[in-house]
Amino acid sequence: MRPHLRCALLRPTPLKVIGVAGILGSVSYIHVARKRSRVQPATINETGDPLIGPGMDHLKAHKEPLFNLDRIPKFVASRFNADSPPNGFLWNLGSTIVVGSVGITSKLFLKAFAPTKVFNKEPFQRLLDDETRDRPIITVANHASVIDDPILWGIMPVRTLCNIEKMRWVLGAAEICYTNP
Repeated sequence: MRPHLRCALLRPTPLKVIGVAGILGSVSYIHVARKRSRVQPATINETGDPLIGPGMDHLKAHKEPLFNLDRIPKFVASRFNADSPPNGFLWNLGSTIVVGSVGITSKLFLKAFAPTKVFNKEPFQRLLDDETRDRPIITVANHASVIDDPILWGIMPVRTLCNIEKMRWVLGAAEICYTNP
């Protein structure tokens, strides 16, 4: 092989760096997923099953549940108490900047790569903007991926993206949120 071709192959380019990072990320994800999916044997007398018999409890498989309320960080759980203080100015400003920038990025992504048609968007937006509304609006999504929220934000108008009180949130999936201790 000629020397100038060898140097060109070894020279890092953005696509090569992204490709290597993607491969390394995939390998580490598969490793962690396999490590978590291993079934752990239960300790003796943990099951209390009379059909198994004494001394055989350790043969019954035990798997840790995906969602455990004790794993929610205390500062997150405290935000859902009725007596929790309202958000401060800096928190609202930071939330508006983050959610607005993610929503605008999603809007640009949808325009460029995935043209989307939304049905009944105008009546929904009128309902969302109605100040006299006395009932809450619930947004339902199938949560097939972790990008459901940003994609939903991408279909909203910019005036809604920059108003944190009118933003739409989808409930987190138990297999994604709060699974690490």
